[in-house]
Amino acid sequence: MKDKRVDTYIDDAPDFARPILEELRARYPQLPPTHPETAAGQTQLFEALVRLTLALAQRVPLVIFIDDLQWADDATLDLLQYALQRWRESAA
Repeated sequence: MKDKRVDTYIDDAPDFARPILEELRARYPQLPPTHPETAAGQTQLFEALVRLTLALAQRVPLVIFIDDLQWADDATLDLLQYALQRWRESAA
């Protein structure tokens, strides 16, 4: 049975993120839903994204290209700040 909160989150996601979220939900149905509207949920989501990039970087060289950073919203900047700190700590 699908969790309706996940469907709502995917429906509210930006257009570019919706296919990624749907694929992740299909591939990993056991993942708990995130609640990005709370600080704990946001941290959980950020940590999941950081762990994904760290896992990928262990397998192959990883380059992340960020275009038009000057247009980034606060949530994106918070994610980048979190990720940069965690990447430095991991020496990835």
